[in-house]
Amino acid sequence: MLTKKQTNRKENNRRYIPTTRFPTLIISIPFLPFPSIMAISLGVGIVLGVYIAVMGFVFWFCVIADPETSPTARLIAHTLPNEFMKLAGKLVGQRGVKVIEAIMERLLAIIYLTVIIGCFSLLWWYGYPKARASTHIPNYHLTIGYIVVVFALFTWRKTMTTRYVPGFLMSMLES
Repeated sequence: MLTKKQTNRKENNRRYIPTTRFPTLIISIPFLPFPSIMAISLGVGIVLGVYIAVMGFVFWFCVIADPETSPTARLIAHTLPNEFMKLAGKLVGQRGVKVIEAIMERLLAIIYLTVIIGCFSLLWWYGYPKARASTHIPNYHLTIGYIVVVFALFTWRKTMTTRYVPGFLMSMLES
């Protein structure tokens, strides 16, 4: 038999709505078979909204936008870099521009390697032990993960050492 204190605690748990320092947006989902209330603090909602907006713009710019038809994509992909290089040419000369381009190319390679190897090392350090312990993930998935990373690094190295310009394969396919 439940005591009065346990009964009150049980009833209070049913009506629990998380509280934060920020105002909350309470969302009720009426079509679910169980009572559901989701509370999102205003701060989390703003951060989530900004993140979705930025990622949406990045996705649009990187995947959908064509610099030949979109003025925003043309500005970001062509106009701003060209204006930056013109300004750098005036400040440091043509030889300085070549040095800046070489540094930017190497810096991009370092950033790429840091992201790829860093993400895989996090997966290897935290994810693989949990995957090995899981009964739902077959062990061949771990082997496939190693193969995918090695293949990605191999193709990246191959493209960095070839003399072909970007778009070479597409130009071959179009002709």
